Amino acid sequence: MNDKKIIDVEIEKFTVAQEKEMDEKPLSFGSWLSLDFNEEELKKIVDNILNQIDEIEKEREPFFEKVKQFRNQYAGIVEETSMPFPGCFNLNVPITPKNVDACVAQTEEAFEDVDPKWMIQTPPDKKLIPSRDVQEKSLDYYSDTEMNDLEASTKCLYDAFILGIGWTATVFKREFIRVRDFVEYATLEEFTADYPKDYVKYPKYLEQLAMGKTIKLIVEKNEEVVRSPKLEHVEWEHVYVPVNTNGLQGMLKARIVARYVPMRWEEIYNLEINGDYRKGVSEKLKKKFDAKGMETEEVDPKYLKKVYDTFEVMYFLDIDGDNIEERCLFNIERERKVCLRGIRYPYNHNRPYLTPFYIQCIRKGIYQPGLGEKLESLNIALNAIINHILNSSVIANSLSLKVREGSGAIRALYEHRWYPGSILELMNVDDVQQFVFNTPNLSSLISLFAIVEKFGQDVSGLVNYIMGQESGDDPQAPASKTIALMRKSELKLRQYIKNLKRSNNEVGYQALRLIDQYIPKSRIDEILGIPENEVVNGFKYPLKAIAQSSGFAIEKMFEKRDDMSMFGLLAKEPEFINDVKRRMAGWRIIAKDNGSNWDKKIEILLPTVEEVTQREAQEKQEQQNKKMEVIKRAATAVMEHGGDENQAREAGLSAGRNFDAMVNGQMPPQGGGNGQPSQPQQPAGMGQ
Repeated sequence: MNDKKIIDVEIEKFTVAQEKEMDEKPLSFGSWLSLDFNEEELKKIVDNILNQIDEIEKEREPFFEKVKQFRNQYAGIVEETSMPFPGCFNLNVPITPKNVDACVAQTEEAFEDVDPKWMIQTPPDKKLIPSRDVQEKSLDYYSDTEMNDLEASTKCLYDAFILGIGWTATVFKREFIRVRDFVEYATLEEFTADYPKDYVKYPKYLEQLAMGKTIKLIVEKNEEVVRSPKLEHVEWEHVYVPVNTNGLQGMLKARIVARYVPMRWEEIYNLEINGDYRKGVSEKLKKKFDAKGMETEEVDPKYLKKVYDTFEVMYFLDIDGDNIEERCLFNIERERKVCLRGIRYPYNHNRPYLTPFYIQCIRKGIYQPGLGEKLESLNIALNAIINHILNSSVIANSLSLKVREGSGAIRALYEHRWYPGSILELMNVDDVQQFVFNTPNLSSLISLFAIVEKFGQDVSGLVNYIMGQESGDDPQAPASKTIALMRKSELKLRQYIKNLKRSNNEVGYQALRLIDQYIPKSRIDEILGIPENEVVNGFKYPLKAIAQSSGFAIEKMFEKRDDMSMFGLLAKEPEFINDVKRRMAGWRIIAKDNGSNWDKKIEILLPTVEEVTQREAQEKQEQQNKKMEVIKRAATAVMEHGGDENQAREAGLSAGRNFDAMVNGQMPPQGGGNGQPSQPQQPAGMGQ
């Protein structure tokens, strides 16, 4: 794509060129996705979609009210108290954020503390292993760079744990920024290569280059900053799915999946001029509408300040009259019922890009229970207990007086500022008396508080161990029992993560398919450093992506202990301990399981396989040289003592056998050749 524009004729003169050129559109799905509907047909489609969205809003209204309560519950926002006296306590016990924060922290650690984040399912056919490697490395690169958005995934996890369901959008983004660059051209070929269509506009530069001169220019161009699948968090209220949709699998077949997108007029206008939205839609939105909803010629003076309610809708529709419905994509403005865009679904994987994340799937429909629902009644009970304890204690320990009517004691109380130790003059001592309130049974209420909090641990599955606190269940428990309790305490959290993992698999699969569809294979070739034809062949088979998740701290502790125990057993095996390559591989396994980047740190300390192989070859050659020297000395000694060639050869062979035996840790054979006792030479370096 030629998007360069010369803005300075020459650096030395700093003059701005007058030539302008139209930049190519950075991203448009293309005209081949267009739908052939007239305005009347589009109006019927829009009305039908908006009616279904209205129906979904009515169906989810009970869930919508609950979501507000769960958010207030996490934020600690409580209702106004009905207690009759001013200054009473109305506190919130943060049991919900305590459990939710622990869950999100553990889940993020499980998913983030792995590399790669997704593995490609190994096919049974071993011929597909190269395809698996290409796809896995490509997905790993983009997940570590442009796809990495911890903020979006964290918000989704909080929604999943608090509200019962969180939403993400896996979309493809391509964005540019305008930058300036200094360039230098020495030949015509370089200049025409950058401006294949427009070099004739610059005859002055062509003339200078033809004369062998070098030209220096400042050019302005589009620089691509994002070209990748992106993970976006979508608010609970902004997703419209039929309430009876059956979870993640039901999403694939849902007739309508919509996303609310608030937009300004400028955004709609920019999408229109870039070819993504239908021509003329921005002009329609500028006009006023009369009381009957009809468009007028008058322009709304506030159209630039308005926020337009639009929906991006994935909708099944029979578009070619073959009685087979296909997924399409519509963008609709709600108030004026304007169809901003209507195209075939642009993503080749043909799955809705909105993915639900939930920790449990135990009821019918798309909305599932979260910790907000599970802990709501317990949170109310704990709030009631703590506020009752504090309010009762204040009442019981406060001065509450009763005064005889008409006795003048009231005036005396008002006129005097009473404080402990002060004197209050009364006509009759009985005119003023104090109410006596009993102090509440604090020990019983505090015990009840602990019991209700324990119910919260049972419901959520998060005990004190997981939240980094000691457990008071059995402070005298031995270490083995404590470890067993810790492993048991992780079962429910592990189940939460397994459910979230299913949605993560879907995100990874969609991201991989978007890479295949929109990223040029030449770019992947540059990233992976392999021939482009291997990249093309690697993406021929759409393999599944499996999200990885690391174990919990207790599992890592057991894994480390088991590694060291197994390594101790292997150290007793000669085949292992005497093989340098096997020992190095063993240390690398332990380093990887140990975490804390030890799999990278250990490479500084241990030799590589190539280094070990080279060293072994060098040692073998040195040993062979020593053996030949021993053989030579033995044969020479026989010849010097008057022996013939046969005796010398036999003596040399015997010395070689003795050398091999000593190297291998065996006793040399007793007796030499020709009936004479053997006197083998001690090989150099073998005396220790």
